[in-house]
Amino acid sequence: MKRSCVAIAFLCLLALIGCGQNGGSLVTASGSVQVEETMASYYASGERVFLVVWHDMIRSLGSGGGHGGSGSSSSARKTEIEGDYQTTDGRGFRYTCRTTDGITGFVVIDGVEYDLADGCLFLVASHAEGSSVTQLKRELVMPGAPQEMFKALADTDPQIAAFVRGGDHSD
Repeated sequence: MKRSCVAIAFLCLLALIGCGQNGGSLVTASGSVQVEETMASYYASGERVFLVVWHDMIRSLGSGGGHGGSGSSSSARKTEIEGDYQTTDGRGFRYTCRTTDGITGFVVIDGVEYDLADGCLFLVASHAEGSSVTQLKRELVMPGAPQEMFKALADTDPQIAAFVRGGDHSD
């Protein structure tokens, strides 16, 4: 009888605090990493990266400058991420992500909706007439420093390498 009461109390405690990954917040790490003249903003849960928005707005800035920012709100039930980047000449883009598990959900970049299940990495290329987005399906694990992971991707992944070096990355 005493064991049953202890077991029930333990299960009730788990139900109250939740038993999701990380005991609550999905986002355990986030930040931005510059690779050459590009910038990758990332969001991770443990070592698994579940969203990367990688843009080339730095390349197009010249001496004009710009600004940007991002933020996230995360709980055991849902995660909401927002970010934007603007140059002083008015070009830029905005993105949002809504997910409950970092695997399913939606990413919206400049009003276009993407299914997170189709890929977690988004290359955003700036053009005089706006931005173009390429969604890539990659399994990203970041066991160490973010800078090392993104530099390795730029060196080894042909589509990302082309993007970082300013070429065609849509193949």
